[in-house]
Amino acid sequence: MRTLHADLVVDCAQALGEGPMWDPETEVLHWVGIEDQALHRLLPDGSWHTDHVPDRPGCVVLDEAGRRVVAFPSGIYVEGDGWSPISSICADRDDARLNDGKVAPDGRLVVGEMLEGSDERDGRLWAVSADGTSRLLRDDVTISNGLAWSADGVHFFYIDTPSRRIRRYDWVSEGRLGDPTEIVRVPNEAGFPDGMAVDDEGCLWVALWNGRGLHRYTPEGVLDTRIEVPTSNVTSCAFGGPDATTLFITTANESLPDEPQAHPGGLFAVDPGVSGPSPTRFGS
Repeated sequence: MRTLHADLVVDCAQALGEGPMWDPETEVLHWVGIEDQALHRLLPDGSWHTDHVPDRPGCVVLDEAGRRVVAFPSGIYVEGDGWSPISSICADRDDARLNDGKVAPDGRLVVGEMLEGSDERDGRLWAVSADGTSRLLRDDVTISNGLAWSADGVHFFYIDTPSRRIRRYDWVSEGRLGDPTEIVRVPNEAGFPDGMAVDDEGCLWVALWNGRGLHRYTPEGVLDTRIEVPTSNVTSCAFGGPDATTLFITTANESLPDEPQAHPGGLFAVDPGVSGPSPTRFGS
């Protein structure tokens, strides 16, 4: 197994940095600071820009017009003259918020809903179309994370973080989920699996909360690479850069164990020796 080391890009010290997403058209990296109510951008000149928003963003994607679409606790909103609602999928629960989300090959935003402070499997996983219609995919999850699709769009990879498992589903007609197949069970000593990205070889890069790094798993679930990060709570990752050969990594500076930390909550990056696909735009 090879080992790589990530380098600091932005010392942004986010309480809960999450959801990196690269836009190849503008060469801008977007990510969220959930507890800081922030949307971040890493610009082509290397500068870092932050926009503060009215509530905690769980994830950010772009629509076909290049506008930011954000999952706030109460639903999905698009940026314009203020923030306009698209869907209020989470409005029926006062103690819930939306978390990790990505755009599926069919252009819908797949996003997880979690109940804060709950260890019960009473969260939900949604697929939301640009016209605001929604489909409930699952209603028995805890903390949705790590959403990814195979290159052919046939398989959907999914993490419910407390389970420590990565599961593969058939992404069948109209975006329904087939039966799950467990492909990885992350050992306790490695941390909790959090955000995830797929590379152009079909392998999965998994961020490890309380794990000080990331794991790369082959489609068969074999661990072949570890990336070391100098802080404990690694939250997510995404491929980007002009050639899509940089793996950007977000971290958190909350709930840290009592051990040395370097730049917790910062944005890191590494050249993993492989490229990754561009994200699909919402509504495409």
